[in-house]
Amino acid sequence: MKLISNFLKTAFTVDFRLAVKMIINKIVYRNREKYIHANNLAKFDYIKSRFSYLLKKYNKPQSSDAKNTGPIWVFWWQGQDNMPEIVKLCYNQLLQSSTAAHPVVFLHEKNLNDYIVIPEYIINKVKSGIISFTHFSDIVRLSLLAEHGGLWIDSTVYVHNIIDEEIFSKRYFSAKAPFNPKYISRCEYTGFLIGAAPQSRWILFARDLLYEHWKHSQILLDYVFIDFILITAFDELPHLKEELTPCIRYTPHIHKIEEMRNLKCNEADFNKYLEECQFYKLSYKLEFKQLTPDNDLTWYGRLVKNKRHTENG
Repeated sequence: MKLISNFLKTAFTVDFRLAVKMIINKIVYRNREKYIHANNLAKFDYIKSRFSYLLKKYNKPQSSDAKNTGPIWVFWWQGQDNMPEIVKLCYNQLLQSSTAAHPVVFLHEKNLNDYIVIPEYIINKVKSGIISFTHFSDIVRLSLLAEHGGLWIDSTVYVHNIIDEEIFSKRYFSAKAPFNPKYISRCEYTGFLIGAAPQSRWILFARDLLYEHWKHSQILLDYVFIDFILITAFDELPHLKEELTPCIRYTPHIHKIEEMRNLKCNEADFNKYLEECQFYKLSYKLEFKQLTPDNDLTWYGRLVKNKRHTENG
């Protein structure tokens, strides 16, 4: 029944031919990895075909040297009073890591309209639950960067040390981990840490495509739909890869603290990784413990201690 339901939703609110391809893939590929791969290829084909006019619209190369003068954006829909502890930790650390040239702008439900105007049909789908807050934040970040520029930092990114001006010296900024074809993004960039000068075509393409998708669709094509879009632009827009490459910082340890969060912290290793990497992605959906069962400080506990030490000077 779920297969039929997904087929009908995709066929009538996204694309009939895509729905048929995905049904055929389910029948043909018994191996799960091959089935997922075939479906991913079908989704990429759909994006390139359905939104070919956007690829054509943004096919003009831009210089990578445009300076980004925008602020740092952070978003928590429910407001600061309703932040989980891990989000509060990251937000307070971000405030200490920003500069006057690029101040932190905190966004929430009540002030979002002060900065951008999201189409009413999208807002209505958020209110009705069709679009989740997670995927609404994709729309928000792209809209902000397209119009104002700046640096988007997810509310669960821990920033160590002052954010250097070099990050804002090019048209784009993002972080990348070691190449991994298992992920749609291939780890070529991170959507949770992404910057751009206003009117940059990578961002404009992705924003416009999301607007167009939700104008006609009632379902999300994929949980990481934003990565399908950004990688399509990365691969299909002429010279975009050359524009982006000098702007993306290699950060192989960006998930290290999240991976080690509840393990006993080794002080030397902790300091080593903080010096090697400025940004660390965490998650409010995971369990974070400050102490191990043996009452030793965990990696997360060390972050909390680091925060207290910074606040006390």
